This record gives sequence, C-alpha cells and structure tokens, in this order.
Amino acid sequence: MKRGLFSLRGALVGAVVLTLLILWPTESGEAAPASAFLPVAQVQKGARGIGKTVLHGTAVENFDVEVLGVVTAPGPAGDLILVRVSGPLIDEAGGIAAGMSGSPVYIDGRLVGALSFAFDYTDHRIGFVTPIADMLQVLELVRQETYLPLTEPLALDGRTVTGVSFVAAGEAVTPRPDTLTMVPVATPVLVSGLNARALERLRRVLAPYNLQVIPLNGGGGLPQGGGKSPDPGAGGERLQPGSAIGLQLVRGDVEVTALGTVTYVEGDRFLAFGHPFMSRGAANFFATRAYIHLAVPSLGMPFKIGTSLNLVGTVTQDRAKGVAGVLGRRPLAIPVHVRVVDRDRQRQSDLYVEVIQDEQLSLDLLGSAALQALDLGFDRIGRGTARVRFQVEGEGLPQGGFTRENIFYSDFDIAALSLGEFMEGLDMVLNNEFQSVRVKNVSLTVEVSESRNTARIEKVIPARKEIHPGESVELTVLLRPYRQEPVKQTLRLDVPLSTPPGTVTVTVRGGADLGYGEELPPLTPSHQGPEKKGEKKQPEKEKKEEERTRTSYESLGKLIDDFVRREKNSDLIAEFVPLVPGEEGLLEEGVAEGGEKRALTAGPPLPPAKPERAPAPTGNGEAEPGVQGELPPVKALVSTPYYIEGLEQFDLTITPWPENSGPGARPLKR
Repeated sequence: MKRGLFSLRGALVGAVVLTLLILWPTESGEAAPASAFLPVAQVQKGARGIGKTVLHGTAVENFDVEVLGVVTAPGPAGDLILVRVSGPLIDEAGGIAAGMSGSPVYIDGRLVGALSFAFDYTDHRIGFVTPIADMLQVLELVRQETYLPLTEPLALDGRTVTGVSFVAAGEAVTPRPDTLTMVPVATPVLVSGLNARALERLRRVLAPYNLQVIPLNGGGGLPQGGGKSPDPGAGGERLQPGSAIGLQLVRGDVEVTALGTVTYVEGDRFLAFGHPFMSRGAANFFATRAYIHLAVPSLGMPFKIGTSLNLVGTVTQDRAKGVAGVLGRRPLAIPVHVRVVDRDRQRQSDLYVEVIQDEQLSLDLLGSAALQALDLGFDRIGRGTARVRFQVEGEGLPQGGFTRENIFYSDFDIAALSLGEFMEGLDMVLNNEFQSVRVKNVSLTVEVSESRNTARIEKVIPARKEIHPGESVELTVLLRPYRQEPVKQTLRLDVPLSTPPGTVTVTVRGGADLGYGEELPPLTPSHQGPEKKGEKKQPEKEKKEEERTRTSYESLGKLIDDFVRREKNSDLIAEFVPLVPGEEGLLEEGVAEGGEKRALTAGPPLPPAKPERAPAPTGNGEAEPGVQGELPPVKALVSTPYYIEGLEQFDLTITPWPENSGPGARPLKR
C-alpha cells in the first residue's frame, strides 16, 4: 500500500477542457514551435534522454532516463511512457521521490512529458511519463483500477511483466506476478508552525483528498505579527523546467506547502506535476519557488524535504494531467491576524497567516492556524476565562464588515472553546447562500486568564408576581461569583400591553450558548469524512432545526445583524413566552382533572435551553417578529462582567385590566 502524500482516491473528477498551453505566448510573443515537443508516437524503446529536477537548494540538475516501452491504450492518465531513471541524483534520492512529479523528460532536446507515476514498495527507479500532448489538454480520468497490456513483454526483477495496473493511491490490491502496480508519484505536503493537535486537525482537513502531511519544525516565511508576503516574483530566479515549485494553502507563521516540479514554462504561464494536486478544477493556490534540503529514502516511496521561498504567482488550474498557473499574479487570499494576551503572565503573542480563499478549504485551514495561535499564546491546555473579539472585513459584507465580542469559560479546554463562535461567524460569511464575499481581513484577539470569572444565578426575587398588561415588574437577581459573596443585579421586565392574560413561567438565565461545546471546532461537513464507530450523531431534530434556522433569513445583512446582536455569555436575561389560546401544551380555563377549576396557564416550565437565534428585545420590552407561526419571547437583558451559569424560574400571573381601566383609559362612569 502506498505511503506517499498524493492520491487519486475520491479526488479524480471528470475533466474540463483546458486551454492549450501551446497557444500561450512565449516571452517573445510567439507560440512554441511544434519541434520543441516529441510526440509519443515517435518515442522508441531503448531511447535515452534526461530529466530535470531539484534535489539541492534551487539548482536544477539532470538525471538519466531510458525508455522501456509505451502503453498506448488509454488509461487513467492517457498514453504513458514506461521509463527507468538512473544517475548520481537518483542514487542519492533513492529512486523517484515524492516531489519529483512534474519533472520534465527530454529526448534529443525535445520535451517528451513529465515524470508522474512510480512503483509502490518496490523498484523506485521505474516510473511512467505523462506525454506533454496529453498534459496540454485535459481528458477524462478514470478513477477505478485499470489494467493495460504492454506492447511486448518486459523482463524485470526475474519475472516477465505483460501489463500494468493503475490504482488509486493507498488502495489495497492483490498483486499479480505478471503485472506492474503503479501509483501516482506522491506530492509531499510539508507543514511548519503547527503543534501536535493543530497538525492532527489539519490532517483531518486534508484526509478527504488523501493528502498526508509531513510536519517540519520552525515557522513560516512571513514576518510575525502582521507582515505581508513579498510581491509575486520579487527576488529569486525565474521558474524554469525542472525548478522546484511549492503549491501553498497557507503561508506565513504557519505554512502548508505541497512540493512538485515545473514541467514547462511559456511566457507567463507554467505547467507542473503531471497529475492533479487536489483535483479542484479551477484553483486558487499560492505558487512559490522552493528550496530542497534533501530527499529522504523510504521503502514505500522516497520523498523530498523542502521549504517555500518567494511568491511567484498563482496556480489557477488543478486538473487530471497536471496543474497550471500564471506568473506574476497574486491569488485571492485571506489575511488573518491572531493576537493572544495572557493576563496571568503579562505576555502577548501574535500570529499572522494568509489562507487561500476557497469555499471548501478556507474555514478549516484557518481554524487550524487559529488553534495553533491560541495554544502557542496560552502555552497550556486547561481551564480559564477568555474575552474574545473578532472582526471580519470584506467586499460584499454589509457596512464592509462586522465585529463580535463575547466571554467564554471552560473547565477543560479554553483555547478550543474560545474558537467556537469565531469559526461560526466565518462559516456564516464564507458559506452563506446569498452572495459571494471577498474576505479582505480577519482579526482575532483573545485575552485569557486561568481564573474562573463565572457567576451562578442563586435566587430571583420578583417585586410582585401578579401584573397587568403594559406594566413592568422589577426582578432582583442574586449572583454568586465563583468563591465570592453574592452580588445583586436588577432587571426590569416590561409586559407588553397586548399580552394575553394567564400564568406564564419566567426564566432567568445567562446568555451562554456553548455552540461547539467543549470540543475542538468541528470540521465543515464536507471534510468530516465517513462516520466512525462510536461517534455521536447529531439528532435529526437538531439537524432540521439548524437547517430551518439557516434558511429563515432573507439576506446576508439580516443574518449578520442577528449574529452580532444575539445574546452574549455575560448577559443576564429574564424572559417568558406569551400565551397563545389553543396552542399545544396550554390548559384552557375550565374544569381540570378531579373537578378542580384551573386558570389558563402555560403548562410545564420552559426548558433551560434558549432558541439558537432568539429574537433580540426592543426598547419597549417587546420582541421583534420571530419565525412565522411562533410567538417570540418577551425579554429583559442586562450585561454583566461574568460568564453567567445556571437558571431560576418563577410563575407570573398576568391579569386583565378591569373594564374601562388601564393605561390611558377613561374614568369609570358612575
């Protein structure tokens, strides 16, 4: 089984026709001559040539190539050329190494194609070259295992080989003695700047693409604390065939980089890899020069270790036959600045990254980087109180952006819990159903202390328990801060004039909405992967409620406004749901069980959980219109300096005004 870092499993998709590279202008403005390429029909068994790649720093070096045969039947990568590679460079690398995919192969000075497939757990000097003609136009790529016969038998390692079987990388197969089992040359994804659990989270993000990460020590290539990456092409040599190239998802104090080799450059266009990276189709990746430190021999497949250098352009296509891009163009990216202030140690740390703007990848990549920033700043995993403030700015956002502040407390993992609402806000923007948003800046500030800054609701004392519509009731709430004496907080609950009479249950609670709970912020649904045994499933009722809530808004502006104004964990709230005659669960006035006469009541007490997005109260105590068919709660709210825990309830009887009385009524006639 393959242990490299690139796979076709679940990633290869139907191809979309790509603009022919042969039509791209050269530096002189002329199309590349046809004589620059050697068609696969002219490739002869026994022909010798050279390949180009980087194994030391940025210097392009040659290795020897011998043609062993040609597979002419259409396989998952089209016609392929079977080759044996050799020379001092190959000896040092231990064979065809991950990161060599895309290495151009020349015969008699003419470009044949790119090294793209290699053996798994056997002779690493045997591989396949994807013809350049096929790389210049994208054809449909078959995912399933495909057996292709060779034009003539091949004697190899004491056995006779008659055919080739192509499988998705990592797929378990039963080898046949007369068949070569080939997998794509792996693309190593090198990660720097992440600790163990942030790295594990990133692995889960990349798992659906069958990309495995190789952790490296050290930070990234951007200045810490808000620096900017250099302009594309600034500094360094120009890319050329055989140059090492980095495809980056994240760059800065955290870097996520896939290494490969440039196959072809014409004008400001380039072609690399010879196989897909993530099969994204139209893509938006950072393209950088890369520095190769060494190649690591491996039984499964050797692989290169390297780091990214300056930004040189954008990868705009990620297709079956390779990746392509434009030099001198900066990709769409999200600048992210995370500042962590440790109040206990009087210490501040900053992390700055740029994350590719991609609806499926940005959120999870950003979550891994933010988790790293908090773990680095806290320098521990455990309890604490955190004050979180984040801002999102971008084109397409109402008023150009929004800000949200809140307080969080956790007994177990304050770093993970602090990210919940932050991730929710970004998810709301990046994956909204209303309009495209170009996020231009994200900033997150977290102030943390190990102390427990919580207060429990101990008792509620209403000034009275009977009231007329249009009146107010004053509530005295006893709050007990952690290991301190109780403090008093006053609330005034206004009962709207239109409130029907009856007995309602008033709930006094905190605004805490745990959201993601005491776990790491979850991956987005597309990256959760198959359900594992023993995992908790989200109840179907909760799924439907979440779907209903998401689709109950008419615009992105209203969705964001509700998110920003909704209750905070430090809010102290008193609320009741007005009675609706005939509503399910209400007891109408009449004879109850046992013959006792009962008044109209609200039935059982309200559950402790609040609606996920409860309507915000207006100044007169009335709530804004809620979901159609539901009567919104009446609320009173006051902010506190504590994370509020617990709840208390009491019954409040709303009695009708006597006839011809009440607010603004005329005097009774005698």
